[in-house]
Amino acid sequence: TAERNKLEEQLHQAERLAALGEMVAGVSHEIRNPLGIIRSTAELLQKRVEDERQKRFAGIIVEESTRLNDILTEFLDFARPKTLNPVQCRVEDILDRNLHVLEPECQRLGVHVERNYETGNYSMEADGDMLYRAFVNLFANALQAMPGGGMLQVNTSLVNGKRGLPQVEVQIVDSGGGIPLEIQKKIFNPFFTTHETGTGLGLAIVQSIIDGHNGDIELQSRKGEGTTLIIRLPLFQPGPARVEEVTV
Repeated sequence: TAERNKLEEQLHQAERLAALGEMVAGVSHEIRNPLGIIRSTAELLQKRVEDERQKRFAGIIVEESTRLNDILTEFLDFARPKTLNPVQCRVEDILDRNLHVLEPECQRLGVHVERNYETGNYSMEADGDMLYRAFVNLFANALQAMPGGGMLQVNTSLVNGKRGLPQVEVQIVDSGGGIPLEIQKKIFNPFFTTHETGTGLGLAIVQSIIDGHNGDIELQSRKGEGTTLIIRLPLFQPGPARVEEVTV
């Protein structure tokens, strides 16, 4: 009974988020067209005006309209269906791509990265580009939690998942300040954020990508003791992998 109630709640949540996704997509399209005209007109003015003060004002319009367009792109990425293209890959290769790109930022913040890869010889069916994007969001959150430096651990292992099927488990562990208990249940909700900037869609998109791979993500955190995010992904996909418009 408890399992059935949980599934029904997940279904209702998925329906609510699907309706939200449709609304977000519609509004974003309506805003994007006039915003594009504003930006292109400001770019034209910036090239034609000679007064430095006016040129600077036009530049501000271009910069802010570009920022708004990036936000709209994130809204649309959240709302649009995404078809995954699974191929044989290794999650460690994807993680190393992420960490290589983040290396300068880690050095700037004074964050030491420790890799513990314990999967041995295996391959899995996954969309490497989509997982790369999911890990980008997770690593960005981990680094934001350690502005004064710290330790970032990335652990991988093979575990038995549901019905005894093998899964790859990834643990991303930061030594930041942790997440208060009252916030933990909200962090995967669309538009929820504790930051002054940002859309609050990063972790919702991560959830969607992991769900599309028939995996799951778990948060473990205590205030003052850091945060661990655990991602489990099956080695084999049961069929065509697809992230629906909004998944839970």
